[in-house]
Amino acid sequence: MALTRATDININKRHVGAYSVEIDCTELGDALAHQIELLYGGYPPMNTDDKAYLVVSPKQVRRWLPFGARKVEFCVGGRFPFGSMPSKYSLPVIEAGLNWLITRSATHLLFHAAVVARAGKAILLPGPSGAGKSTLSSSLMAEGWQLLSDEFAILAPEDNRLLPHPRPISLKEESIDIVARIVPDAYFSDRVAGTAKGEIAYLKPSQETIDNANRSALPVAIIFPRYAPHGDHVLHPVAKADAFMRLVGHSANYFTMMEASFEALSWMVNACPIYDFTYRNLDQAISDISEIHMRL
Repeated sequence: MALTRATDININKRHVGAYSVEIDCTELGDALAHQIELLYGGYPPMNTDDKAYLVVSPKQVRRWLPFGARKVEFCVGGRFPFGSMPSKYSLPVIEAGLNWLITRSATHLLFHAAVVARAGKAILLPGPSGAGKSTLSSSLMAEGWQLLSDEFAILAPEDNRLLPHPRPISLKEESIDIVARIVPDAYFSDRVAGTAKGEIAYLKPSQETIDNANRSALPVAIIFPRYAPHGDHVLHPVAKADAFMRLVGHSANYFTMMEASFEALSWMVNACPIYDFTYRNLDQAISDISEIHMRL
């Protein structure tokens, strides 16, 4: 495939569900801009009624630096929250910048969670980095589930539905190879080593997921996953009060929305069965989650 020049690419207001995305590729360099084009080029243009979009504009640092030490600054929504960074981290910082912008939204209640859905019924997979939620959600997507997000559950307080925002999926270390075997035809970005999370790469969502980025879903279950390759396979219920407090801890903006947050989270916790789920085998995990979903 021919390499597209950075000056020819501007990911201009692409519709990615709840938030449209704009990435100015002018100063990224051709190879990185080409990856951005492959990750985001298949998304449709922003709808005329989209009210929120996220803008990231990487800029080269304009001072002399030793050979191989080129740095870039990231203008995110008109601000520079990260300072200058080595250019090799450009793709992770672009994605982090888009996440940074989302967390400043006070319109919807946000949880650090992956979200998958079938037939309009969604399952939340909340958890910290390293819990295995991205590996699990990517594997479910490969089985035909709609991926709403691997990063944020976006709950709309006005109707208690979860909004899709299926950006490229961040995978770490051995998860990259695991998912590559499950989704052999998918596009992965180049791997980036030496980040705070180790080696990472980004997986482009399935075309079906991209095509369904306008389709919200009703939460019907909450599962706290934890990948334990040498542990036992365990699924057990979580008390509602405990789940409420854990989800508050996973929320990026619970305390900024006050009463609306409490009412929306209370509804979701009361409406959904909630489980802790320790898994070591992906096939078994997918089977268990599918069985839970079929009962709801």
